[in-house]
Amino acid sequence: MKTIEKTLLVLLIVFSTSLTYASINETAKLQLRENQDGIVQLLYTSTDAEKVIITIRNDNDKVVMSESVSNTNGFLRNYDFSELEVGVYTFEVSDKKGQIKKEVNFIKRSPVALVDQGENRYKLIYGSKKKTAVLVLLLDENGNTVQEDRFTSTDGFMKTYIVDKNITSAQTLRLVTNLETREFEL
Repeated sequence: MKTIEKTLLVLLIVFSTSLTYASINETAKLQLRENQDGIVQLLYTSTDAEKVIITIRNDNDKVVMSESVSNTNGFLRNYDFSELEVGVYTFEVSDKKGQIKKEVNFIKRSPVALVDQGENRYKLIYGSKKKTAVLVLLLDENGNTVQEDRFTSTDGFMKTYIVDKNITSAQTLRLVTNLETREFEL
């Protein structure tokens, strides 16, 4: 019986949250997009907004930016996060109908790609404007290191890795720098 009561309570909370979210979004929509340069684009559309207040808070709930836009049915704003600390930021967009909140998990990412060149050849391309310590690991299906490559990059690099699947069981390429960790399935 207690399980049924708990399930009903959870469903009631989820249902009421969904209704609140839907009623706010009947006339207003918010979309966030993050690009590689630390810019977060905010796209806001509404059928009847007069004044819109945008507040950005960090994961400590401290306001890092706030502005208002008047007499608008929609706008596109770019926010530069490149000088901010890595973390979760909450965008709060308020108009006369209510408030919409969306989170962005901001990480400073450098452009990186792994290109499969066929015949077990993989080209790793990494772009960075700073001197960066780099660690590249080839991992097997259990996460064990089968190959390790360490070096310093001053302005990015391109490097080809040949993975002989007859000799090694490498399944994943892991790129580790002082700013980030990225993984690619081979």
